[in-house]
Amino acid sequence: MLHKWLVTLDTYANETYGRSIWSSVVAGICVSCGRPAHPFASADAASQYPEVGLCQHCQDAQRPIADTIVPFNQNYRTDTV
Repeated sequence: MLHKWLVTLDTYANETYGRSIWSSVVAGICVSCGRPAHPFASADAASQYPEVGLCQHCQDAQRPIADTIVPFNQNYRTDTV
């Protein structure tokens, strides 16, 4: 089952980026931007690379900028009186 999921993910990457995750990892490049994947800022980012094929810059681009949730201000009005 896991193998089928990885083949699906690799097929998606190939269709989206024009290269597969597997071939990118073997070549040491980022599947998204095509630049060299190394160095990584943390061991966590390095350990994720074989799974997702993204360099440090592209991994950072996919993380949220802030972890805080800003509540919607219910008193904010868009119409002018």
